[in-house]
Amino acid sequence: MISSFNTDMFGFLGALLAILNPVAAVPTFVSATATRPDVSRQHVAATAAATVGLILVGACLFGEGILSVFGTDLNAFRIGGGLIVVISGLRMALGVGVPVQDEPKNGAGAAVGAVPIGLPLICGPTSISMVILQASGPDGKTPVLVVVAIVSLIVWLTLTIAEPLFKRFGTVGIEVATRLSGMLLSSIGASLLLHGAQAALGIGR
Repeated sequence: MISSFNTDMFGFLGALLAILNPVAAVPTFVSATATRPDVSRQHVAATAAATVGLILVGACLFGEGILSVFGTDLNAFRIGGGLIVVISGLRMALGVGVPVQDEPKNGAGAAVGAVPIGLPLICGPTSISMVILQASGPDGKTPVLVVVAIVSLIVWLTLTIAEPLFKRFGTVGIEVATRLSGMLLSSIGASLLLHGAQAALGIGR
């Protein structure tokens, strides 16, 4: 397994983290758990991380099969996924999106960790598309599952220290990190789109 976790997988790890961008969820997490004790706050963080992990594991294991059922060509999905990543990256880079500071503070128990923090705030169509595409590649599903486990752990760690992180960097610092991630995402999406188009047209092979 170690040998299969190659340079491409490290690149995929960075790309998936940029897409998930758990730092951008910090203001919502702080707002939604402001009146909760520390134990409850940790439970919400664990629920959010578990939600992200389960969704991405499902995408890894069953995503390609679902595409087959609907008769979707993988290259077409790669092009569509690339477009989604480009659009998401541009929205992040330009600061266009749903405000993250105004989520309610009184979510029911740890459920607020699953919705809206885990889904759709952290994990959404873009990250799901990336996982499906990577799992369908030559490296197989096992390295992708390792990456999913790592990013789920990072999501949990980020939310665990959300309050001190927010106090230290504030909204401006988090917005800067989000915009930088958006620039990275745009380039990743453009690469996906280009490779999908080349494969569909039989260019460069």
